[in-house]
Amino acid sequence: EIIFLSLQDDISKLDTIQHHTDSCRRILFSGTSLLSISSDRSFVVCDIETRKVQNKYADAHDNPLYALCEVRDGKVFATGDDEGVIKLWDLRKEDPILMIQPEHDNFISSFSVDSTGSTLLAASGDGRLSVWNSRQRKLIARSDECDSELLTCDVVRANSKVICGDGEGVVNIFTWDNWGDISDRIPVQEEVSIDRCCVIRRML
Repeated sequence: EIIFLSLQDDISKLDTIQHHTDSCRRILFSGTSLLSISSDRSFVVCDIETRKVQNKYADAHDNPLYALCEVRDGKVFATGDDEGVIKLWDLRKEDPILMIQPEHDNFISSFSVDSTGSTLLAASGDGRLSVWNSRQRKLIARSDECDSELLTCDVVRANSKVICGDGEGVVNIFTWDNWGDISDRIPVQEEVSIDRCCVIRRML
């Protein structure tokens, strides 16, 4: 179930929709569309205003979906599942434009892309970061294994760094084009996982 809330004055419920038969694991806004993935293996695109389904991929993966990301232009998106499979989707087509067999030994936890949408990064529960050319559809690099599962992935500092939060409360920092090992690590909180990071961009 997806719940729409109003944040004006007091928080109040506006509407609910249920496009999945199991838990909804990720939602993403893109233009006038709301995208969602579920452990029921489905990937759904609906109109924000009408709540009507625009696209539904009922069996998007063979395993429960875990990660979702817009790659470019509001048309190409990436999904990742519990077994490390990654798929690229063009919403104008019925089938995925690319399926990447597991380069990871565990679930895909998070995606991020560079500013051009050409480089797709995938963090995984196996403690590795993989880097893909989304246009040429090939693997660029895969990092060494970190000390804990990687749960978040964000591109920062004008495509020069990538930060990944892990299961032990550490932010791992990769330097662009040096993907083998982390360049730095920042312990943030002990024994508490970092499940999400938010990049705040300030215009000067």
